Amino acid sequence: MNNIPAELVEHIFVHSEPPDFASLSSCCRRYHDILYNSKNQIVWRAHFLRQFDNPRTYVTVLGEPVWRDAGSFDWKGEFQRRFRAQSVLADSRRCRPVEVASVLRTLISMIVELPGSTVIHPTFEPGNSKNLSWLLERHSYGGRSILRDFIFHLRTQDLPSQELQDLYQLHTRIGLVFVDLFFDEFIGHQAIAFRQRSPISNCSWGPYQNLTSRDAGDSSLKVDWRYIHAAQNIFASEFVTVIQENEVIDLRYFTLQKCQAQLGEESRDDDWVGVNGTWVYHFCLIEFHNNDANQEGEVALDWDATQEISQFDARLEVTEIVPNPLFPTRPTIRFAEEENIHSIQGSVNMTSEQQIRWKLEYTSQEFAWQAGLVWSFDGVQVGFAENFGVLGTYFNPIRNISAPAWLRKMRARDPGLEGENNG
Repeated sequence: MNNIPAELVEHIFVHSEPPDFASLSSCCRRYHDILYNSKNQIVWRAHFLRQFDNPRTYVTVLGEPVWRDAGSFDWKGEFQRRFRAQSVLADSRRCRPVEVASVLRTLISMIVELPGSTVIHPTFEPGNSKNLSWLLERHSYGGRSILRDFIFHLRTQDLPSQELQDLYQLHTRIGLVFVDLFFDEFIGHQAIAFRQRSPISNCSWGPYQNLTSRDAGDSSLKVDWRYIHAAQNIFASEFVTVIQENEVIDLRYFTLQKCQAQLGEESRDDDWVGVNGTWVYHFCLIEFHNNDANQEGEVALDWDATQEISQFDARLEVTEIVPNPLFPTRPTIRFAEEENIHSIQGSVNMTSEQQIRWKLEYTSQEFAWQAGLVWSFDGVQVGFAENFGVLGTYFNPIRNISAPAWLRKMRARDPGLEGENNG
């Protein structure tokens, strides 16, 4: 067996199934070294590309390449991490506490590091991504979803705070599943997403961790994915479609494939996030019958709360570009809309966590009692602007409460957006 050329041994491994690697590599030390210690990683590269996207095609949500030096990509290590994630998804009980963080980060990376897409898919189609196809096979939108089962298994565990944040980020990015829309889940998300501002003075503001001021800078911001997931749930519940005379929740705005960056866009110059254009601003109004709040400002569960989603369109235009020394290619963008009865001013910039932060302030002079009142919004861009959009919170100065809001760009050529202003 030692006389077989290394190239032929590699060929055997390439055409074998990964579960057979252990038995094949145990035949002799040479086979083991060819598989696990070879510098060229031919076997691992072949198996990785058979199931997953080529890392040379990965781009961020901004369309920038993830791997500028693809030669440094660890084919063996990354394939082994994904193969382990596959085993864990098949049986959540296999996930040891020490590997929860690694499995979560592996699954998140498969979503945020993708090839760009030239089209928006209004249905549950993965576009041109093997990563998304792999994930969608494990996250069905009807029958059993082992990806969903894994998430809900971890939600029963006592996870450290960072792993809990990663879990909610994964849940947000894969999109909602129908169990999220059960009434008990929905009421729980309301309790998370609505925060009273008074009489509590130190309650959290916006979709960020440990942030107590709307004016806080971006140097230490970390996204609170638990809040983002709750806001996602609240808005998804308001979008319904009719199938055979029955109303069902329409999840097309919050689905896995909406995380792909859209390529082939016109040149934007310094408007790197595509601010110029028409946006839809959705905001949530709610009437609580139970006004209790904890020390973080989160309202108590209220089974009788009445919720309503309102919206308006805004034509945003860039007014100023301000250099950002931390991100030279991503300057801070300031924008505005000026109308006769209202005005909007805001900004977009990168945080140190490399998330896209949107802030805006809305003032209205439609009625005399509105003079001097400012509605503030702070949000995180999830996925591409025309899809997931910007999920966050707004401050209602009349009711003195922070509530969920959703800012999303209109895209005329997206068939999924036709007639959306009716609902």
